[in-house]
Amino acid sequence: MRLAFFLAIYVVCASAISPQSFFHLTLVYAQKFATGIPILFVAGVCSAALIYGRGEPTRYAIDLVRARWRGCLLVLLFFFASLTAYSTYKMAIPSVVPFFADNWLADLDEWLHGTAPWELAHKLDSNMWSIVVFN
Repeated sequence: MRLAFFLAIYVVCASAISPQSFFHLTLVYAQKFATGIPILFVAGVCSAALIYGRGEPTRYAIDLVRARWRGCLLVLLFFFASLTAYSTYKMAIPSVVPFFADNWLADLDEWLHGTAPWELAHKLDSNMWSIVVFN
């Protein structure tokens, strides 16, 4: 019960700090959860049924879902709320406390590399290199 109370305070404070960001992130994460969670749910239940319910995997899967759906839903809701609040806080940090060293670090990068580091990165960019890096 204490965890739910502290999570509620955490979420309410995040929505008070930046309501627009909080609402936007809620929509973004809701869309991601709506597509990803069912896929992970089916894969997880089927895997558990095949591993632990060898004789009757379908019966095991049905019993597993019936027994644990409330707890799983609660964990998902807590995770969704905390993820949204955390992302809101993370996005609000620069507006609350601007990072003092940004200009200094950018100048140091340019001095170390002889040019802006993003220019070097873009010179290395090619389709073949992208395939190697991203795959």
